[in-house]
Amino acid sequence: MPKALCLLTGRLDGKLAIVTGANSGIGKETTAELARRGAKVIMACRNKERAEMARKWILDCYTEGQPDVLTRNVPNETVKQCITPVKPGQ
Repeated sequence: MPKALCLLTGRLDGKLAIVTGANSGIGKETTAELARRGAKVIMACRNKERAEMARKWILDCYTEGQPDVLTRNVPNETVKQCITPVKPGQ
């Protein structure tokens, strides 16, 4: 079965994205695509070691993006704390 492709190709320069579960699976692929398209990405993960391995993989594949790692258990209240400093329009 062929892999699905993202049909949205626009740049995301100047935009901020927070991706939970960014160290594996859909979260990792989403982080890679957002970084490739120029977004500033915060990788919210529970396991720092796995997050750093995923970050390295993303940087090896897409040198344009510089995702940051935020290691947390990510319940709803933590997500609210993470996005509080985000300004509208980012």
